[in-house]
Amino acid sequence: MIDSTALEPLLARKAQIDKRRSDLAARMAKLGLEDASLEGEAQEIEVTLKTLSRVYGIELANQPEMRAVKNSGATSTKPNDAPTLFEMVAVVLKDWALLDDHIEGQFIYDEIKKRWWPDAPRNSIIPSLWRFANEGRLVKEGTKYGLPQKEETSDAGTSDVSSFRGDLDDEIPF
Repeated sequence: MIDSTALEPLLARKAQIDKRRSDLAARMAKLGLEDASLEGEAQEIEVTLKTLSRVYGIELANQPEMRAVKNSGATSTKPNDAPTLFEMVAVVLKDWALLDDHIEGQFIYDEIKKRWWPDAPRNSIIPSLWRFANEGRLVKEGTKYGLPQKEETSDAGTSDVSSFRGDLDDEIPF
């Protein structure tokens, strides 16, 4: 029979691999947040450049062809089985809270598209984030959004989205 100490090197290596994979996942997520932030800024600059060039009649020479900006009037019906927009935002913010308390609006939008609403119009989601912040349901720092800090309660250490859900009584269906 083999002594359990013979397995220790394998267990130690497995723990190293798990730690390394966890570290890599965290770094990749952080890079995803940075990429979403840069993508949002690039889109805003493209719109500004197009607008200013039209207003002032300036031809932008030697510029790579800009991506077509989606029609700001585009509408899309939210899937019936999707949670409310605020619930989606709250879940995304909670899922990424270990990496950053405040997340770029573009990243939140991208996550909502991936998880619940593939054809969500950007111009419906991003302004809603701003509105949620004005209502006190979110905290806004620059272009980033986060959930407000909860007050200490008797069941400290637990957190749920329901405290931010207003009048809704049912649980998030996922």
